[in-house]
Amino acid sequence: MNLMLPDDCCLGILWGPIFHRWTDILNDVNKDGISVITAYEYSPKCENEDSWNRFIIDCYLSHEKIDNPNVDIESKIQKIHKKIKWEHLDKFNRSLCVFTFRVEDSKKITSVIMKELMVDWGYTHQRIEENRANLESKGHPYEMNIIKDIVRKRFHGDKKLPEYVEGQYAGRKRIMHTPVSLEGCTSLLEFLTLHPHTLEKIAI
Repeated sequence: MNLMLPDDCCLGILWGPIFHRWTDILNDVNKDGISVITAYEYSPKCENEDSWNRFIIDCYLSHEKIDNPNVDIESKIQKIHKKIKWEHLDKFNRSLCVFTFRVEDSKKITSVIMKELMVDWGYTHQRIEENRANLESKGHPYEMNIIKDIVRKRFHGDKKLPEYVEGQYAGRKRIMHTPVSLEGCTSLLEFLTLHPHTLEKIAI
C-alpha cells in the first residue's frame, strides 16, 4: 500500500490522544457532502522518544513553510515542543491516522457547518464570513479548514482525552490536523511518504 493524494482531495491527520475515536471521526467527516476516500494507521519508524518528537516537528514544518512562507522556524519549533508536551502527543502509541477526503457538495457542507457554528457555538454570520474571506483571499480552501474546525469542536469534550494544561477546549488541536492549503497537503504527504513507516488500512 502507498500513500496517495487523489485529485481534488484534502489530507487530514488524527493524533494519538483521540485514537479511540478515529473511526467515529472518519464517519463524522464522511457525510453532508464530504467523502472520505482513504484512511490508514500510519506508524513512522521512530526508535526512541527523541526521534518521535523530531518526526512530529518535521511533520508540521513540512507544510508550514508552504502555508506560511514568513514563519519563524526556530519560534515554530519551540511551539511544537510545547504542543508535544501539553497535548500529550508523547504519551500515546507512535502512530497517527492519515486520511484523504473530497468535497463533493460544497454548498451542503458549508450550510451544515455554518448552522452548527451559529446555533451551538454562538458565531455570528459576520464572523463566519470574515473568516471565509480571509481564507479565500490567501487561496486556501474554505471547506477543508472549517471541517477541521468543526471536528475539533465536536470531539474536544471526549472523556478519555487526557487533561490539557489550559483546559479541554484549548487542547482541541490535538484531535484533527490539516495544512491550510492544498499545496501544504501535497508537501505533508511527500514528507510522510518518504519517512520510513508502515501502513494499515482503516475500514471506513
